[in-house]
Amino acid sequence: MFGASAPASSEAIRASATPRGSRSEAQPTFAMGKDIPQAGAWGLGGPIGCLLQPSLTKSELDEYGSGLPELPEIESIVRMARPQLVGRTMANCRVIHPIVVRPERPKRFSERLVGRPVQAVDRRGKYILFRLDSLTLVFHLKLDGQFLWIPSRPPAGAHLDVLFEFEDGTSLAFVEPRHLGRARIVPSRELDGFLPPLGPDPLHSSFTAEALDRGLEASRAAVKTWLMDQKRIAGLGNIYTAEALFRAGIRPTRRARTLTPGEVRRLHKTIVDTLRAALKCFDDRPPDWTQAGWWFPEVDELVCVYGREGQPCRRCRGRIRALKQAGRTSFYCPRCQG
Repeated sequence: MFGASAPASSEAIRASATPRGSRSEAQPTFAMGKDIPQAGAWGLGGPIGCLLQPSLTKSELDEYGSGLPELPEIESIVRMARPQLVGRTMANCRVIHPIVVRPERPKRFSERLVGRPVQAVDRRGKYILFRLDSLTLVFHLKLDGQFLWIPSRPPAGAHLDVLFEFEDGTSLAFVEPRHLGRARIVPSRELDGFLPPLGPDPLHSSFTAEALDRGLEASRAAVKTWLMDQKRIAGLGNIYTAEALFRAGIRPTRRARTLTPGEVRRLHKTIVDTLRAALKCFDDRPPDWTQAGWWFPEVDELVCVYGREGQPCRRCRGRIRALKQAGRTSFYCPRCQG
């Protein structure tokens, strides 16, 4: 798994400090899944404040798995990377910050990659997978992770954590200023055992209203808590879960098992529609991932409740409220989500 030790909740991490250039929670900017405007030397913002931790426990990995960036951002990164990487062969790998590849030693990490062609790029939930014949290179971006495509040579003074160099002179950099993101090499046959248990992907045909209904009716948990459990549905995070529940007219604290079949069908549709709408925004306005500090365009038009506590609902003009659920902040409209 990705790391051990340094226990701390994501809420505690967010409260620890405020990055330079960030805004308050009262005036959020939704930069395609990022909680705050981009900040830092490379413009790689994340939720408010973050401790530099040497590693993460499994419970923290699970919690960050429900964090940012979310599924549409990860899927878009995969779609950008696939045509650039597939068919290229690794000529060299430079590990600049060893923490990203721990517990493997940087030299061994590099040696295992040299000479291997990239055969496929895909994902499971929020885990990005580079298929290299018998090995799979697994990435988790956590809060701030990012890839930078370098057609020729890296820009001078750039913050890079791992640089993957290809035989044709191009490179791909993994950038994580807070050093929470991770890269691991896993034998492909062992991948299922390496990744944590993941539910169906909400963008895949296996995610059906019937399957959702079966899972919800067996649970006493609050519906939002259930939806964000990666073992139930892979990839859903706080932002898009809040927006899907709003569009379905279901309060986040509602017991999962109390939803009617009609409400479940409506919720299934709003989950899929919300994710596809965000993904379409990314596809329509693709970023330039050769530029330091790139990220996806803002999707303010898709955000109705998340981060808008005290502001008027865009549907009924009532006030958006917030509450804590399982250590996360939930946003909802009391009128529309009665």
